[in-house]
Amino acid sequence: MNKVFEIAANISTPLMLAGFIAAAFFLIIRQILKMKLFPKLNRLLAAAIIKLIIERLFILALVAMILGFVGFVLTVVAIPLPLTPPQVVQTLSGVIWDEDHKPLAGVEVSLRDVSEKPTFTDSHGRFAFQVQALKQQQIRLIARKDGYRTHFDDPTLGISSFEFTMRREK
Repeated sequence: MNKVFEIAANISTPLMLAGFIAAAFFLIIRQILKMKLFPKLNRLLAAAIIKLIIERLFILALVAMILGFVGFVLTVVAIPLPLTPPQVVQTLSGVIWDEDHKPLAGVEVSLRDVSEKPTFTDSHGRFAFQVQALKQQQIRLIARKDGYRTHFDDPTLGISSFEFTMRREK
C-alpha cells in the first residue's frame, strides 16, 4: 500500500493521473470479482458484457488521449505570452516656487517607486529626473524642505514644464 502512495505522490500531469486512476479502478474491480459476489453468468451474456466494457473503455481511452494532446498543444504552443509594454527613458523636470513666486533652492525632490535617488533644486528652483518607465506613466512626486509643508503630486513622465508652489509651515 505504501508503494501505491509513493507512486501517487510523483504524478505530475493530468494524463498520468488518468492512467493511475484507470489502473487503480481495474485493480479494485479485479479484487471485487475475486470475491465472487456476483452470480455466475452464461457464456453469451458474459461475453457481451465484457465486449461492451472493452468498447467503452477504448472510447474513454481515446477521448483521454485526445484531450491530453489538445491540453498540451494549448498550453505549450497556442497560447502566446503576454507582452509587457516597453519602458523608455523619459524626463521629468520643472521648477518649484515659494509663496512669493520666487525660485525655491535646496528642495529635496523624489519619485516614489521609480527613482531611488532624490534630487535637489538648484538656485533657480529647477529639478530634473531621467527615468526609465512606461511611456507617459503617472508617478508620485514628493518634495520636502525644512520650514515648508511636504508637497505631493502625480505628474506624468515626459513633462518638461512641471511647476508648483510649496507653502510655508505655520
